[in-house]
Amino acid sequence: MNRLSLLITNVILFFKIFLLVLALPLLLKSLSLPRLLKLLTPRKKKKMDDRVIERILKITDSILGIRFFVFTPSCLRKSLLLYHLLNRYGMKVKIHFAVKKDDGKLDGHSWLTKNGKRVYDYLESVDDFSITYTYPEED
Repeated sequence: MNRLSLLITNVILFFKIFLLVLALPLLLKSLSLPRLLKLLTPRKKKKMDDRVIERILKITDSILGIRFFVFTPSCLRKSLLLYHLLNRYGMKVKIHFAVKKDDGKLDGHSWLTKNGKRVYDYLESVDDFSITYTYPEED
């Protein structure tokens, strides 16, 4: 891939992620979680390319790292984005939602797994969380 086509691909990928970040708050408020996940699950998948996966991760972190308006990092936002994008680009991942009680407060977390192993999660361990929902449920 030459430099110009790589640049164009990166710009297109950036805007896809950017628009999805903008749409997520509205989608989260207007759809149930199962409906949202069904919508985010791509019907057509591209062939997996490790370079594209790496760019997806970098661009997602960059956009969420803006820390303004809807561009704030949260495990929910990042997990939903990566669930859609990684599956779209050929990496089969599942998304998990869980809760735990911490000093009398309920705390939630979401993360992705690939082949049963956590991927791209910032927490060292999720052992103290109780999984409440996993999508897709079947393998």
